[in-house]
Amino acid sequence: MCIMILEQQDKLNYDDDLQKYLPELKYEGITIRHLLWHTSGIPSYMDFMPEHGFGDDDEYINDDVLKTMARHHPEREFEPGEQYKYSNTGYLLLASIVERASGISFVQFIQQSIFDRVGMSSSTIPFGKSQFVDMTNRVRGYNRKKDGGYVDNDYIDFDYDVYGDGGVFSNVIDLFKWNEALATEKLVTKDTIQEAYKPYVLNDGSVGDYGFGWSVSEVDGNKIAEHSGSWIGFRTYILRDITNNHCVIVLTNLGNRRGAQLYSAFYNILMDKPYLRIINIERKTVKNAQKDSE
Repeated sequence: MCIMILEQQDKLNYDDDLQKYLPELKYEGITIRHLLWHTSGIPSYMDFMPEHGFGDDDEYINDDVLKTMARHHPEREFEPGEQYKYSNTGYLLLASIVERASGISFVQFIQQSIFDRVGMSSSTIPFGKSQFVDMTNRVRGYNRKKDGGYVDNDYIDFDYDVYGDGGVFSNVIDLFKWNEALATEKLVTKDTIQEAYKPYVLNDGSVGDYGFGWSVSEVDGNKIAEHSGSWIGFRTYILRDITNNHCVIVLTNLGNRRGAQLYSAFYNILMDKPYLRIINIERKTVKNAQKDSE
């Protein structure tokens, strides 16, 4: 959304080259659109940062990733547009492009351009352990043990301050405000938001199922935009049925819980269908899991 806002303000173009904003990165032929679509071929920073002296216990931020990429030039995994591969690095780079194009920090931009305009008063991007500790009403992350107990699995145990690919703390009320705003022109025009729902197109003309930060599909003739997420002891999910104006938002601080059936049940209830009817949206298949006796 930050990228789309800047594009609408004529401060960047989706087909601008990566090097226009991050000239220190010598990756030719990669555009902002490639980063948005996860088709850039740039490898995961979670893989190459440990190779260059940054372990799990070392604190690093976006600038550290940029400097590492500029110095060591991690080899890309494929040519831009040749394949789709989900890339956290791509969205980290997008956040840095937002900073270069806007002239302010990513946190300031998202606060002013999204959180404040939508009224998302409980959403924030914290940095450093002190901000995690001082955050009002923050829940801790856990994993469930096989014996039925729980073990801490929380941000407070990690020195992790990169942004763009995650790190936003929010709640279901704010995320519902976000959902409602996407149906208006409060952030961008309706024509602009439609760009987010157009699936990627590879160099060979094949079309995928991912847009600008949304997995996109059609279920029973309904246009669906959704995204899941997981990190440490947290799992998140948002589904937007654009055709019927339905929304499902699920947040959990149980990191190793499987949620697909739960998400599908909520959506089925909204659609006045048996909640046990499992819909696997990511694979775009529909299967009736009920037995005749039920």
